[in-house]
Amino acid sequence: MRWSTLILIFLFQSQLSAQNRNSEITCEPKWENKRIIGFTCPELHEESLLSKLGLNSSDILLEYNGRAIDSYRDMQRFYELLHARGTMKIKIKRNNQTLMVENKNK
Repeated sequence: MRWSTLILIFLFQSQLSAQNRNSEITCEPKWENKRIIGFTCPELHEESLLSKLGLNSSDILLEYNGRAIDSYRDMQRFYELLHARGTMKIKIKRNNQTLMVENKNK
């Protein structure tokens, strides 16, 4: 029993160290009138895809490919698709202006 526990701990730690932590993002909902209107990512890492697209920590992610990001599920789906092949159009709000950003993954 002890050996299996040690092996599981080792495997789990190995998996964690193999992940690229610079690509992770931490996002939180932006609320307006008791409703989520989008998400901000206040802790963008320099190497994250969103940073590379020119987004900054005060930007509000509103839509991707015409689909609103107004729930945690939508945000999760957005992040999953962000790394997929193809083109994604992302609508953001920056300093009260709405802008479009395009992500092309090959």
